[in-house]
Amino acid sequence: MSEITRRSNDYYREGFLDSERWAKIAELPDYEKVISEFNWAEAIGLYREKDSVSILDCGCGVGHFPRQLQGRVALPEDVTYHYDTLDPSSYSLTEHRNGLRYPFNPRNSFNSAVEDFLPMAWLGGYEIIWCMHSLYTVPRERLSRVVSTLASLLSSDGRCFIYLPKKHSAYMTLFDLYLEEVGHERIQPYLTAEEVLSELAGREALAVETVDCSFDHWIEASEPRTLSTYLNQISLRPVRLTYDEWQRNTTFAPYLDKAFDHGRSAWRFQQEVSLISFSWQGGTEGER
Repeated sequence: MSEITRRSNDYYREGFLDSERWAKIAELPDYEKVISEFNWAEAIGLYREKDSVSILDCGCGVGHFPRQLQGRVALPEDVTYHYDTLDPSSYSLTEHRNGLRYPFNPRNSFNSAVEDFLPMAWLGGYEIIWCMHSLYTVPRERLSRVVSTLASLLSSDGRCFIYLPKKHSAYMTLFDLYLEEVGHERIQPYLTAEEVLSELAGREALAVETVDCSFDHWIEASEPRTLSTYLNQISLRPVRLTYDEWQRNTTFAPYLDKAFDHGRSAWRFQQEVSLISFSWQGGTEGER
């Protein structure tokens, strides 16, 4: 496990994740936007003639995406959705499984980072794979293998979805500021949507589509603890800072001052995110 993945995993440990504050952050418009900008009902409805559909949720976290999807999209109820999860955090796997609702049927849980995942020979044939806000920490030198693994797990009519920020999003800027502050040679910058698209561009056997989403994260001045949780989580700091410490941080303070909207009395973080999807050309699996 890479250093950056290990740090991300550390945040999703029982008793360490501030669930109340993180729930507030999860309600920011990331999932709402991607659910509204893409026709999920059509994409999932393609399999309505099947008795069962297999889903793999890579980097599943505690399950915010499927819960929000179910709240906004009507899924065919006569189909059984076998739902597998993959995450390096055992706590996340447990929380996700406990929160999954019908028609999603929890099946296998794999305790691994996606870049370390070695699928068993019997595994595969997924109609749907989604990696929603989960590939940030994949080492660049292992991206090609990760894409190959994901493609090999798809059924001939399957589709893989990757939701990841673009290089100019606030997510990336904030993490780059952290690296600038600490000069940590063992940690790479977050992986960007552009880099995933560049990797996919060389795969002629795959059909690739992209939907770009732009939205703002607003954190009210009356919620300083939510701001500190937000910044700590994005920067993956091993020692969390309080709101006052963030305000005194010489690297971040100028950025936070510029991000503050006095008219609204809130911090504004501008995000640009891509929903990338790929499937086998012509519905036929290529070389694995």
